[in-house]
Amino acid sequence: MHVYVDNDPLVLTDARALLASSPQGATAYIDVDLYDPARILGEAAQTLDFGKPVALMLMGILGHVESDDEARSIIERLMSVFPAGSYVAMYDGGDTDPDVVEATRIWNVSANPKYHLRSPVRLAALLSGLEMVDPGVASVTRWKPDAEAPAQPEIAQFAAVALRRSVRMCDGDDDIVEFADGVHVQPGGVRGRG
Repeated sequence: MHVYVDNDPLVLTDARALLASSPQGATAYIDVDLYDPARILGEAAQTLDFGKPVALMLMGILGHVESDDEARSIIERLMSVFPAGSYVAMYDGGDTDPDVVEATRIWNVSANPKYHLRSPVRLAALLSGLEMVDPGVASVTRWKPDAEAPAQPEIAQFAAVALRRSVRMCDGDDDIVEFADGVHVQPGGVRGRG
């Protein structure tokens, strides 16, 4: 099952090709702004089963969010309803190449929304609280490269994947932590498989 979220009317034309159901499941398009995670989750729940691990893919979109705190809050809110074993994958423009920085400055003179480049360290901080998958934040040309393909030059666009390893749940007076491998830990060190 797939849910595609965007608020660009031109994207809807391309999204229509994805909207046909396939043998793998349903595909839905949600016309909503990234700044409205509650609506995204409400509409996505009509297609996705939030009781099973989900992959959240934020591809080139977080650069449109100026504040790091706001971007991190959006990720946290979206991931908050997904169970242990869910992933977030992202890529965005980086501020490591002066030519890219200058091109973005020129773009932002007339662009709406503007695009905000981040350093790899700032991109990694957006995923705080999640377990980063190796190699962490890396240029898209260097993230899990094909060993047999010729090496590609590093570009100022960075990717990362992170896992939601555990979810804290409350059961009456006892806290239970659910891990992605199905192991539960209760107060007092009692462990069991779920």
